[in-house]
Amino acid sequence: TSGNTAVFYASPNRYPITFKPGEHGTLAGADATGNVLIENLTVENTFPTAPAVNAAAGYKNTGWSPALPAADTQVPVGGGTYTATYAPDENQKFGYTIEYRSTTDNRLLNTVTVADQYPVETALTVNADTSALPAGYTLSGEASRALTITAGENKVVFLAQPTAYTVTFKPGTNGALAGAGADGNVVVNNLTVESAFPTAPAVNAAAGYKHSGWNPVLPTGNMLAGNQEYTATYAPDSAQLFGYTIEYRSTTDNR
Repeated sequence: TSGNTAVFYASPNRYPITFKPGEHGTLAGADATGNVLIENLTVENTFPTAPAVNAAAGYKNTGWSPALPAADTQVPVGGGTYTATYAPDENQKFGYTIEYRSTTDNRLLNTVTVADQYPVETALTVNADTSALPAGYTLSGEASRALTITAGENKVVFLAQPTAYTVTFKPGTNGALAGAGADGNVVVNNLTVESAFPTAPAVNAAAGYKHSGWNPVLPTGNMLAGNQEYTATYAPDSAQLFGYTIEYRSTTDNR
């Protein structure tokens, strides 16, 4: 009948909007899962304000994926999930450390620090510097390594092998060495700068002499780099006294 109106009512569906922190930051007001969840929204509501993003060290927040709706836009049907996005922050720079270690026991030989000059995610090829090795070592294994800069510890390790050397003890001119070889010397092989310096052999001084030391002076502690030679030295022994004989002979037949 004219003038009669039928009215029907519709209830708007309710949807959630979820904000996620992404890989390199956190969200202000996040729950235990790290997300910010806003529930019971309808298409009659204005899209909520996104939470503040706290980017991790080395990064900056670049937006959201998918992009947030324009200001004063209503909540989309079905709600949605939005994840914070990031990029390396070129204003935050980081360095790295190179360690040189022994192949025998992993002892630290040297550390080289490269100053802060790289943003996170910078891919580098780090080359070993043999001049950074202590005397008595040679580089072992890879001479370069790949490194991707992070905001945490950035470290590259190169290994170095200690070189084997020989120590030769020589008897000098007025004595002999215990345990000597056919040439009169005592030779100790396969020593490295990680080895204790070997014990010198006993010296048997010739009659009238006493052993006074070694030339050069024997080192204390560990072996030195390079093949080494040490010669026993002597001095007259004042505790051993000797006389002499005078002979008178004929000039004709030496009688």
